Amino acid sequence: MSKNYASKEKRGMSVVQTERVDEHFLIDECLEMFNVSGNWLCLLNEEQNQVHVNERFRELFRLDHSVMKRDTCASLLGKTEQELFEIDEDETRSILLSGAGGLPVEGVVKRTSANRIMISGRVPSSVPDHQGYQFERQLGTISNSQSVDHFMTWLSLIDDQMKNQSLNSKSIENLLGSPNASPIVYNRLKEVVEHIPHGFAVISRDWEILYVNPTLEEILGRSSETLCNHNLWEVFPRSTYHNYFTHYEKAFELNQVVKFQDYIYERGRVVDVTAYPSNRELTVFIQDITEVNTYIHALQETEERFSLLADNINEAFWVLSANFQTWEYMSPTFESIFGIAIPTVEKDYSTWLDRIHAGDRDRVIKSLRQMSIEKIACEYRFEFEPGVWKWIRTKGYPLEKAEKIMVVGVHEDITDLKEKDELIARSEQFETITRVAAGIAHEIKNPLTSIKGFLQLMMSGETSGQYGDIVFSELSRIESIVNEFMLLAKPDQEVELEKINLIDIIHYVLALFRAQCRQGGVRVTTDFDASIPDLPSDPKRLKQIFINVVKNAIEAIDGPGDLNVVGTYRSEIDCVVVCITDSGKGIESEQIKRIGEPFFTTKEKGTGLGMMVTTKFVESLGGTIQYRSKVNVGTTVVITLPVLSS
Repeated sequence: MSKNYASKEKRGMSVVQTERVDEHFLIDECLEMFNVSGNWLCLLNEEQNQVHVNERFRELFRLDHSVMKRDTCASLLGKTEQELFEIDEDETRSILLSGAGGLPVEGVVKRTSANRIMISGRVPSSVPDHQGYQFERQLGTISNSQSVDHFMTWLSLIDDQMKNQSLNSKSIENLLGSPNASPIVYNRLKEVVEHIPHGFAVISRDWEILYVNPTLEEILGRSSETLCNHNLWEVFPRSTYHNYFTHYEKAFELNQVVKFQDYIYERGRVVDVTAYPSNRELTVFIQDITEVNTYIHALQETEERFSLLADNINEAFWVLSANFQTWEYMSPTFESIFGIAIPTVEKDYSTWLDRIHAGDRDRVIKSLRQMSIEKIACEYRFEFEPGVWKWIRTKGYPLEKAEKIMVVGVHEDITDLKEKDELIARSEQFETITRVAAGIAHEIKNPLTSIKGFLQLMMSGETSGQYGDIVFSELSRIESIVNEFMLLAKPDQEVELEKINLIDIIHYVLALFRAQCRQGGVRVTTDFDASIPDLPSDPKRLKQIFINVVKNAIEAIDGPGDLNVVGTYRSEIDCVVVCITDSGKGIESEQIKRIGEPFFTTKEKGTGLGMMVTTKFVESLGGTIQYRSKVNVGTTVVITLPVLSS
């Protein structure tokens, strides 16, 4: 036998068992509690193969020991070990046993943990009470079906006695003032009554306050000395506390439990009151719910505000399960945006998906799935009515609530916004066309005026052909402008890609400007990665791009200076990056933003069309062009071209 158990016992002697049933109770406390409640108890520890029984069980079966083997216990109860002890965790099973002398005994078997089984039952009325347990009649009884559950919490035991309406003022007095009964139970119950978070009071039929616990003293703001042995309605005037009087009177008259909420005027507190009547007194539980009530009202106000917001804005709020099979919530605006009843979509959300434009549907489904991971938005077309399409923007993001992932977001009808955007785009396009037309007219008008004047002089015979060179020069200028516009207007489908060596192209362009650089004192340096691969591109457009950029760089250098060309291959983005840096006068930050606009130029005789064509060509080859500049330091043009894989 374990050292935790006594090896011998004498009948009627209490042996303290120090093994714990759980983290709160020792075995002796558990056995003693069932004694007091009038129940017999067997407690099996499967690891040690031992059964502990309380004194009620020993009286019932006329035993002189409180510890036995499991097979002995099963034999004593007239059952096999399998019938008695094979039970799943948290399962409860009723059994019929035979006590001493063949007396039938009802019991309940319950597995309370992986290695602990409890068998309990009510002592039959024919078995005489032990004289040491008169306390039982004061506390009342616990039904067989509840005995196992109630032993775990003393507060539930007290509450059960209240429900059975068997607690009286005398029992309260004995409970709290006279430890003549079991000291273990007395101390535990006294501790519970005095420390429960509810106010607890006993009131006699003639309205005398018999007892209040410390929690109720705090709720009422009065001491027990000013309350006990006083008439309730003298302490709390009936005119002010009429609702309490009405409910307490009803409890006495109908002999039934009453529950209500009210307000303690002196303390400014909202309380939840439950009154249990018996023949001679009323047992009252009072819970302070002021803070809870405040939270509830705040939540109600928040919910009302949210409903008001959700019902009166143009966006539709929605909440979806992470697998997109269940719509947790949709605001009423959903129906006005999509023209589908909410119950229809909740039943089958494919009815909503099927009306998304076929060209957008896959993208929307992909975006929805992505919303369970990150915040994302998508725009798509939706058939509101047959032949009537709307533009919808849906935004959503994941939200974790109580370890459950949900997707929340909004639907927004952006049809009007799209129409406005189209109008703005058309307006900007018209403005661009107007500006380009004005620029063309201005650029061509000047040389035409010169040509016209000199031709008139030549035709009048007043001059010879010495002005012919000027006429041809102006015609060449017009031809240059027209050619640049022809390049700009060349459609993208005419791009013919072929495998080219970018380094060779750049060296070819630099060779074109070698004489000009030597004459102006411009030093040219190059630095190219050996890993730069050949790339599929249009050599004509590529040459024109670098011609325009290098030409601008040389013209920006006033006097001797430096021109540096660096080429690198960035494998992480599979692109070739070419940086062309000059030591010229630089460009102001506000002007950089306008590079590429038609007829915007920083050169005295420039048209701005060169960089517009350059930008167009770079984009047609799938690349990008960027500018970095600092006044009086220089400018860097960064051209990124993709290396397209097969």
